[in-house]
Amino acid sequence: MGNILTYLKWRGDLTFQEREFCEVDNLVLSELSYLELSGIVPGPEQDGEVTVEEVAEKYCYEEHGTACPDGPPPEFLPVLANSNRYRKVVLSKYTEILDEDSQIDFSAMHINLGDGTVYVVFRGTSDWLVGWREDFSMSFQPIPSHKLAAEYLETTISSGTDVTYRVGGHSKGGNLAVYASMVCPADKQERIIQIYSNDGPGLCEELFDMEKYRRIQPRLIRIVPEFSVIGSLFEHEAPTRIVASNGNGVFQHESMTWQVEGDRFVTCGKRSEKCEFYNRLFDQWIESASLEQRKAFTKDFFDALEASGAKKGSELTQRGFEGFEAILLSVVQSERKTKIVIGKFIRSFFKVFRSIQFGKLVREKEMLQGSALFLIGLFLMVMPEFAAQCAGFAAGGIAVVWIGKKQLDCAFSEDGTVGRRKQRMVLQMLLMCVVVFLTAQENVLLRFSGFLSGGLFLFLAYKWAKAAFERKMGSGMRICHMSLAVVSFLLGVVPIVTSGLALWHYVFAVGSFVLLYGTGRILHAMYQNGKQNM
Repeated sequence: MGNILTYLKWRGDLTFQEREFCEVDNLVLSELSYLELSGIVPGPEQDGEVTVEEVAEKYCYEEHGTACPDGPPPEFLPVLANSNRYRKVVLSKYTEILDEDSQIDFSAMHINLGDGTVYVVFRGTSDWLVGWREDFSMSFQPIPSHKLAAEYLETTISSGTDVTYRVGGHSKGGNLAVYASMVCPADKQERIIQIYSNDGPGLCEELFDMEKYRRIQPRLIRIVPEFSVIGSLFEHEAPTRIVASNGNGVFQHESMTWQVEGDRFVTCGKRSEKCEFYNRLFDQWIESASLEQRKAFTKDFFDALEASGAKKGSELTQRGFEGFEAILLSVVQSERKTKIVIGKFIRSFFKVFRSIQFGKLVREKEMLQGSALFLIGLFLMVMPEFAAQCAGFAAGGIAVVWIGKKQLDCAFSEDGTVGRRKQRMVLQMLLMCVVVFLTAQENVLLRFSGFLSGGLFLFLAYKWAKAAFERKMGSGMRICHMSLAVVSFLLGVVPIVTSGLALWHYVFAVGSFVLLYGTGRILHAMYQNGKQNM
């Protein structure tokens, strides 16, 4: 299985006349819209047009790049231009509007496939913060891009020709495609044969017109990944394809992670459990906040981001501590309505803990393990010196029992000669004497406890690091595993390489780590229990 690049290399030898348009082609064209094509593709007021092949010859990533950091990779356009399927596809009527004062981030174009159909594509959210602000504003009001999309579709599609149209886009682009098609005049709406929303949010109540929506509903196709949060907002009834993705969590929103086999998406029966949980969480949050509160929150939140001096999302992390300080100060000084919305989100998140079934929780394996680790960590922190001695005595006792078992096995065994068995018995008795002697020496005992603990933590570091690299997990869990591996490695190395170590300090540190890890396991068990019963 691959992605749309794999599809282009596989199906690229057949034109649209030889093999008809499919849903994967829709995603390819939505991805194409993320390229900045201003100055290359003629605008709506111009009569010119260019092929994908000509665009590839003129396009320079250093000069144009993509509108979004997560846009198509550099090899996307060359693969597109070298395929028979897309080489002669014609682009025209390109428009791009970026106006921070009016809070507009809009782009659209026509893509003539040469088979009597045109795909009208609306671009999704770009890297500009003004585009992000638009996305948040969709939750409480129409945005300027909705009006621009409706005007663009009405003025650029023709009702007097045999050409038929598909309209679509990814993310915000899918939302604009649905809205523009819904409000399009009837004579031009008849020319639209399909409408695609690729993980695009639905329409909020202020935009939704049920009567007009019913007219386009049979032609609407929604495609979302397994973990779809954006595409699950303001959902309305429509055929939905759920696509498998090799992305982690919210990164499944990137269309390059969607799995393709042949000329079809690899589909799933339903969204992931984690996705359903977060969707319920966001639905509760949005429903709990009034339109006025959502509006105030959006204004203050993006004013805070822009207070750092950043204009694009990719610039936020480049401002360092000063930028973060400016954002934090702006949030603190925000309106009371904004603070109420933040509080509502926190309360929505912690509602999960109200759903905990404690009778079931106390019998769960993770809860029992977490509780045991918590108690062990507490014991190590409260009585570090005694704990170290206990560890040494326990290790010595285990060694004595093991040697004793070996002696009994040797005494009742008939393997070998009697003289050979006597020699083994004598050696085992000497070894037991050495172990008992070392266990009785406090300094040696404490040192031995340190080595024992160090070896155990080095083993745990190896296991956590191995899991982080070999198991399929989200980026957050991977970071968590690597952090545990690093801390365990340090706790393992210190008692082995350090001489004259104040052992009780080390045991206290070990106890702190074990207690925190146990607490984490307990909270995770409670969270999972509450989520299942929410």
